[in-house]
Amino acid sequence: MNIIYKSLEKDYCVEFVTLTILSIITFKRIQKVEMKREKLKKEIKDKPYYRV
Repeated sequence: MNIIYKSLEKDYCVEFVTLTILSIITFKRIQKVEMKREKLKKEIKDKPYYRV
């Protein structure tokens, strides 16, 4: 019983780590997109003739 429990524990740990890594990656991607949006907004403000 103890061995099975330990193996389960390891699996949970791996799952948790992969989840955290994935969430960090997605968060970074979202941040990049937001930064691009901000840049575009600034450019549009600087050039009023520029239309999306």
